[in-house]
Amino acid sequence: MAETWDTALCPWLLEAYEGLTRAHEQAHLGHAWLFVGPAGIGKANLASALADYLLKNAGDAPVTLDAAGAAARMRVRHEERNHHPDLHFLAPPPEKRAIGVEQVRDVIADLELTSHEGTAKALVVEPAESMTLAAANALLKTLEEPTPSTYFLLVSHQPGLLPATVRSRCQVCSVSAPETSRALDWLTEAADADSRSSLASLLHLCGGAPLRALELSAGEYVNINNELETIFKQISENTIDPQLVAEQWLKRDPAILLDWLSTRLEWAIKGRLAPEAWTPVTDLGGDALHNTWRDLTLNVLFERLQETRELLARLGRGVNAELALRVLLLGFQPGRGRT
Repeated sequence: MAETWDTALCPWLLEAYEGLTRAHEQAHLGHAWLFVGPAGIGKANLASALADYLLKNAGDAPVTLDAAGAAARMRVRHEERNHHPDLHFLAPPPEKRAIGVEQVRDVIADLELTSHEGTAKALVVEPAESMTLAAANALLKTLEEPTPSTYFLLVSHQPGLLPATVRSRCQVCSVSAPETSRALDWLTEAADADSRSSLASLLHLCGGAPLRALELSAGEYVNINNELETIFKQISENTIDPQLVAEQWLKRDPAILLDWLSTRLEWAIKGRLAPEAWTPVTDLGGDALHNTWRDLTLNVLFERLQETRELLARLGRGVNAELALRVLLLGFQPGRGRT
């Protein structure tokens, strides 16, 4: 799920940024914040821009981040890069999905040192729910008794997965996706004008999350979309073994399948709840699974959506992904969806 740690700010986040910096100027800004909202809308970007402000105590408006710049930053997010010496980041290491307890202990040791520039220290954690329970507990004590002028900025796509003790120590900043027209204008700055319709479809697929849409290429998505539509049609017709599908996707990236499935289940539910208002994205096959899932009741669609989201959130956190994915896909076989 794409975010970006650049300290230049996505333009739709400026209002939230100004509210936070104004609270700091009035000495009302707490030391621990939890930024919540859908993935791919820039919560980590907002946290990074705020951290930059706190460390430099700058009064000027931040530089805005264009789409081309965001794409470049996402490609190097896990690589070494220059940033303020008192700005620290926590994220799952490359090829992993969880933040471990040793990572947290190391960064806490750094935060206990004197500030390099004598102003403040800041830690950005993203996604915060990727911390193991041991890692979250290790951070908790520091959240309760922070060193002076230390700020904790936790970014979460699914805050319910964080321990309640951690959530209770943070003030909450809810971040929403920008208006579609604004997000699309931003996206097209880095693309040809005639690709606007493709970007609009991608943006719709991503639930209005511009950074998520930017991460995907239209061609890549169309190929994956067509492949997975065919697979779920075959599962519903009992012409392919769901366990074979699970085995194949575990060798690729199960998160891609689960992310796609979550979106398509949401589309199916919207089509059932308000068919007269639902306008499918026809060029991305928005209604292609309507007949495929016709035997799944609305309750079952909700159940499959919940299972998909829970498995996606728990990948790399000790869950038996192979078994869980097999069970999930078996739920789309004929007869499994009748309650």
